[in-house]
Amino acid sequence: MDRKKIIFIFGIIVVYLSIILYSDINELSNTIQTLKIEFLPIILGIIFSSLIIKSIRQKIFLKEIGVNLSIKKNIQIYIFGMSLIATPGGSGNIIKSEFLKQKYSFSRSKTVPIVLFERYHDLLGTILILGTLISLFFLLSATIILLGSIILLIFLSLIIYKIELIKKIQNKFKSIKILNKVTPNDEFNESVKILSKPKIFVKGLLLTVPAWIVDAFGVYLIFLAFNQDFGFIVTTEYYFTATLFGAISMIPGGLGVTDGSLLALIQLNEVKESVSSAIVLFVRLCTIWFVTGLGFIFAKFLFYKNS
Repeated sequence: MDRKKIIFIFGIIVVYLSIILYSDINELSNTIQTLKIEFLPIILGIIFSSLIIKSIRQKIFLKEIGVNLSIKKNIQIYIFGMSLIATPGGSGNIIKSEFLKQKYSFSRSKTVPIVLFERYHDLLGTILILGTLISLFFLLSATIILLGSIILLIFLSLIIYKIELIKKIQNKFKSIKILNKVTPNDEFNESVKILSKPKIFVKGLLLTVPAWIVDAFGVYLIFLAFNQDFGFIVTTEYYFTATLFGAISMIPGGLGVTDGSLLALIQLNEVKESVSSAIVLFVRLCTIWFVTGLGFIFAKFLFYKNS
């Protein structure tokens, strides 16, 4: 195991141990026992449904650049890619481009833009939802995070939708010998150009927003499972504020940032520490860690089948 993995695992242990110690361990244990266990299969099913919707988005993107795979295969590849979602900006999803190269001989330059556009649409979708929620229930911290996310979105938009800018950056990279090998080529640019078309943009967004709303409903059910009902709007605003804060921090999986901010937001409602800690632990367990676990399961399945 390399040093980065050890540090990341150590970070996970520290973050969640801190959350556990934040509340009385005995009270946290008692709170977890109050969880309405019958909610869990429904919650995990909803989170999985969100992945299905996003895998359909992936199918549309791949088809547009000439990679035509079945819905079943797209679901498998998308979930496999989520095995490395706990990376800065979810960049680990690029692993599925390597799989497409090894299995179907599609070059990485052709398919890597898919990951870039998926992350772009995820950021845009969550920004649109959070912006709408703030108009219904104003929250200063949510507004600040929204503004920071919009700045990041503008930066990504300039890179994605300005081919000329990409080419200028590429030319500068080419003058640096070490970066020559990672400079995007014409095939990369062509995929970016195709995926930048307004028609594709609309299709992607029409799938992204519902997928994240479905995800948010799953989180809302976690709150209900602990007998905490702040309403769907407020709960979703808390969730997306914490999620976007984790995303713009560029810390792998938003580790500590997403967890801590969600904990703080829940505490605004004067909820007991043990209850808020239990909710945060289960939200993270049922979202990023459930998805990551599924990704590793699908990875084993795909590579076993491939071999």
